[in-house]
Order: sequence, then C-alpha cells, then structure tokens
Amino acid sequence: MMNIKLNITVLMTIKHVNIAFDSIKNKNIPTIFSVFSGRIADTGVNPRNICLFTAELIKNTNIELLWASTREIFNICQAIEYGCHIITIPDDILDKYGNLGKNLDLCCLETVRKFYEDGQKCTIKF
Repeated sequence: MMNIKLNITVLMTIKHVNIAFDSIKNKNIPTIFSVFSGRIADTGVNPRNICLFTAELIKNTNIELLWASTREIFNICQAIEYGCHIITIPDDILDKYGNLGKNLDLCCLETVRKFYEDGQKCTIKF
C-alpha cells in the first residue's frame, strides 16, 4: 500500500461522502474531506446535515473535515458547531473577523452613521 495523503474535494452530498469514505481502504492515512459548504448554501440548502453526518462518520479515523467555500464570518461559527477541523477563509472574509461577537447596538449605530454620511455626499437633487 502506498499510504498517499488525500484531499477528497468538492463533496456536496451525503452520497458523495459515503462514496469517498467507502473508497478509502486505510482510514488511518491522513485524509481531508472537503465539503463545499458555501456552495451548498448558495443553492439554498443548509450544509449542516452533511457536515454533521461527515463528522460522525469520520470519528475515530485519520480523516479531517474541511469547510470549503466560506462566504461569511458566521460560517466560522457553523464550521466549529458542525465538527469541522479545518476551514478555508478568503482574505475579504478574514478581514471581517474582528466583527465576530461585536456589540449589535454599536454595529447599528455605526451603520446608521455610515448611511447618514453617504446621504450627505449624495449629489442627487429632487
């Protein structure tokens, strides 16, 4: 046996996960199952079930669950809650990480101020 490390990617359904899992003969070889949660959510489907299913299936193996296609900061919270070991985060999303847990009253005030400032810059006359 060659013991090649694997990253099995673009998993989007429980069927995909089962096929990938069943095809791995040695579950002790370091492997990553990349569930494209963001793309799943883009279709209107919550990736929760596939992540929870995968996390349970790979328990007691050397397979890690990766949350791919992060779309928003809340996905970090979801990935942790759903048992993901790894999450890929684009720079534009990572830049917003400082907002995690931010006071919503403060966020509201900042947003309203920004709307006001944008309105003051508006040159449209009625």
